[in-house]
Amino acid sequence: MKVDRNTINNDLKILYREALTDYSPEDMSLDDILQKQLLRLETQRDRLGLYLSNAKDINTKVSIERLISDIDFKLIGAIEKITHNEGRFWDEILKGVNKVSEINKLGLRFTSLFELQKISIDSRKSLNKLREEVLKEKKGNSG
Repeated sequence: MKVDRNTINNDLKILYREALTDYSPEDMSLDDILQKQLLRLETQRDRLGLYLSNAKDINTKVSIERLISDIDFKLIGAIEKITHNEGRFWDEILKGVNKVSEINKLGLRFTSLFELQKISIDSRKSLNKLREEVLKEKKGNSG
């Protein structure tokens, strides 16, 4: 391709800036934003794959393969961040449930959400009540 690596990096920065201004948080959910970004990366990866199949010399092929690899690492990094944030979200829910349980002296303590799978109807009602109290408390603290 005989294009300087800095030129490609600058072009990518411009594309990322444009992509960020393309998102309207009040109109799009996080899933919509992620899907749009993943589609862009996959499209870019496919285009590079076409360039790779047409490339004749080894230097061009290696350069394109590096760019494809960069995209793959970005995809893996995004998935890892999402997974990490999801874990933190559920940890906060557990902390909230345990805090309400402690405040109300219910004598219950949960260490994982998997403990909540098989429970009686009465227990489910109690948990729903706890959840509502946690949500009310969180709203009160954030407002």
